[in-house]
Amino acid sequence: MVPSKHEQKVTKMLKMNVLIFFVLAGFCFAESSPVDSPSGDESETGEPEPPQEGSIRKPAKPVGHDLPNFIGGEIEKKDYVMKLINLCDSDHMSFKINEKNISFETCTFACMSSVSNKPSTTKRIPLGMICNRDKNVCPRTGNCPLPSC
Repeated sequence: MVPSKHEQKVTKMLKMNVLIFFVLAGFCFAESSPVDSPSGDESETGEPEPPQEGSIRKPAKPVGHDLPNFIGGEIEKKDYVMKLINLCDSDHMSFKINEKNISFETCTFACMSSVSNKPSTTKRIPLGMICNRDKNVCPRTGNCPLPSC
């Protein structure tokens, strides 16, 4: 028995609908894959996820890890870095800083743009923030006071 032209059209339409369904389903699952996340190890809230069993990744360093110990403990170091980042651009979170390139001696740090249309800028560490091992603080202008011997 040979199918009629109407039955052939219906069969082709059904096959086309099934194909479209699977393509759309593939797009939906591809969007929710962890490959699209910024670093691959952050949850949807932006918080780092604990490493999974069998993971070979190095543990993530906490914010402020590279700051000198005279800043304080882990919490103080994180607060210090966050204050500097907030000074870079309060309207948009499009800047980052390199903790290793903070110049405590000159009380300056570089705001590096994470988008191509904004130039990097040098800013002063705010008045009153620690700048050396004697817990001296950055003045309004000039360098950090020299530590006493």
